[in-house]
Amino acid sequence: MKISPLKKVLFTFIASLAIIATLLFLFIVISNNVQQYHNTLETAVTNILLGEENFNHMKKIADLIKKRDRDIQRIAYIAIDHKRPLQFIETMEQISHISNVKITLTADETAGDSQSLIFRAALQGSKQGVRTMLAFIQQLPYQINIQNISFQQDTINTAGAVQTSSSAITQLLLTMKVKTQ
Repeated sequence: MKISPLKKVLFTFIASLAIIATLLFLFIVISNNVQQYHNTLETAVTNILLGEENFNHMKKIADLIKKRDRDIQRIAYIAIDHKRPLQFIETMEQISHISNVKITLTADETAGDSQSLIFRAALQGSKQGVRTMLAFIQQLPYQINIQNISFQQDTINTAGAVQTSSSAITQLLLTMKVKTQ
């Protein structure tokens, strides 16, 4: 059986078209895959650059925190622990002892809120001692807001066998609102 030249040309043309269509299909599929991989790679590079930028930023923040550690610790002492105000109470007792002033300190748990405690302090001593105590209270590292203050000075007479003397007792009542953490 002999194939005519026209059939040969037609068969060659159809085979060529099929090969070209197959190659074109493969080119489109491979091109789409390359584009997807390119987009994925581009996203990965962007994420790496953002991660590197965040890392550098966090490193700067960590260095700043190291440099400012003392300041941060000092700021932490501005507020007292809401559940355990013992450190504040002990500090008040210490400065009253240094000032030679008798102190009665009570916490009013009903008047405070979640961010502060209310303390009532009754100070009793010499005028100079009470002034010294107030100066120490002003120097405390805590955030203290004086809500109420009441001042009273009494004279006490003491009579002895040989002499009579009088001394002034100063009484100061304070209501303080102290910031808590």
